[in-house]
Amino acid sequence: MAEEEYGEVPGWGITGLDAKSASLIFNNIKPFLKVALECGLDDSKGRCMYPKNYKMLNGQTYGGNHAIGNYYKFLLLNGAGIWCRGDSNYRSGSYIVCYIDVNGKSQPNTIGKDLFDFYYSNGSIVPVGGPDENRCNKNGDGWGCAWQVLHNQNMNYLH
Repeated sequence: MAEEEYGEVPGWGITGLDAKSASLIFNNIKPFLKVALECGLDDSKGRCMYPKNYKMLNGQTYGGNHAIGNYYKFLLLNGAGIWCRGDSNYRSGSYIVCYIDVNGKSQPNTIGKDLFDFYYSNGSIVPVGGPDENRCNKNGDGWGCAWQVLHNQNMNYLH
């Protein structure tokens, strides 16, 4: 719907991993979402997202901090926390990357359990991962499990 309103994503002016691109993405998709709270580029107080480090499936701590920087953060009415930015591969056709914590700040705050990654490329929203994803298992970090959940309609990789 955003593309119908604002044209195709490649024409939006996204330049990559910068704050301006993250804000532009949000402003173009916002009218088509049920947004409960906007936290913008800095959510260091944890209003929209879990303010600490997430866990990985293998139990280790993920050191990435999405609370600040070049991600635009917001909560949907259903409680899902989302943060999006321009993608570093924008020149090759991947323009937007979004992380979705399906239950917001609630536990378990673990990549591959309640946090999943998606990207926009060539007219489609694509779940990260695939049939040969070797990071989506109880010994992995959990990135790429979105494809497993949507394709298999289960989370058997946790067992």
